[in-house]
Amino acid sequence: MAFSQVKYNKSIRGIAVGACKSAKRRSRVKGIPFNLTSNYLETIFPKNFRCPILGYKMRVANKTLGRLSPTLDRINPRLGYVKGNVEFVANIANMMMTSATGRDIKKFVKWASKKYNITREEVYG
Repeated sequence: MAFSQVKYNKSIRGIAVGACKSAKRRSRVKGIPFNLTSNYLETIFPKNFRCPILGYKMRVANKTLGRLSPTLDRINPRLGYVKGNVEFVANIANMMMTSATGRDIKKFVKWASKKYNITREEVYG
């Protein structure tokens, strides 16, 4: 069977290798610590491909970063890309965390609950 780059890029190994290279480049540009390996990232990638924040199944888009693409999140941005401080989340969750404060998210949930008639039980489980 021939090697498929597309298939590899969508595998956990391919995702881990790509994320490691990108994180290393970003850490150099930002001047923040980096000690990750692709092997480490492979071990922390959710085996069921589910985003730990939103529960959506993550999937690699063909050409550009999609809303459900797996992205590497720094839990505490000041600590850098170091073991124990990163996790894979869906791009949409990462964008929300990057752009919105807790107060913004609370206001959004309040607005969305009214607009879409979402009950308190649906919001808080």
